[in-house]
Amino acid sequence: MVADGAHLLLSLSLVMVLFRARRAEPYLVAVLAAAIPDADKFVFDPLVRMGFVDGVLWTHRGLTHSLLFGLLLVLALSVVGPWHPAAVGFGSHVLFDFLTGGVRLFAPLDTGLYGLEFDWILTNIVTMVFSVTVILGGLLFLHRRAVVRRVQRRVAAIRPDQLQR
Repeated sequence: MVADGAHLLLSLSLVMVLFRARRAEPYLVAVLAAAIPDADKFVFDPLVRMGFVDGVLWTHRGLTHSLLFGLLLVLALSVVGPWHPAAVGFGSHVLFDFLTGGVRLFAPLDTGLYGLEFDWILTNIVTMVFSVTVILGGLLFLHRRAVVRRVQRRVAAIRPDQLQR
């Protein structure tokens, strides 16, 4: 089991590292693409309990964690922002779940569970430390760059006759 926040932080940090985006849209589509696959816990569970659907496709890490769903999700999110960050968000989510128990990667064509079984607590901790470090480092870099630009503007605004006083 992966902490939901780990998916979101990982997608944010990867977009920050890979794209160095200055606009909000890449981060928005990455976070949405990383969060939406886990909606199966809230959408499919009631449907299964009420008897409307049945089978492994409708369980957690089922249909919403497949490559087909990922393709459709990335296409849908490309209306909101660039598709690359959406692909990174969904890909990081599926890879993370692949490493911590498995996903039904080729659903609905193949209902087999593919994955590895790494310690999910350790994986969450490592991911959180990496993500928080990258995000804080990026924010500090942006702050430092803004301060440097502000100082440069002040220096440029000084007239030469003011320097001789």
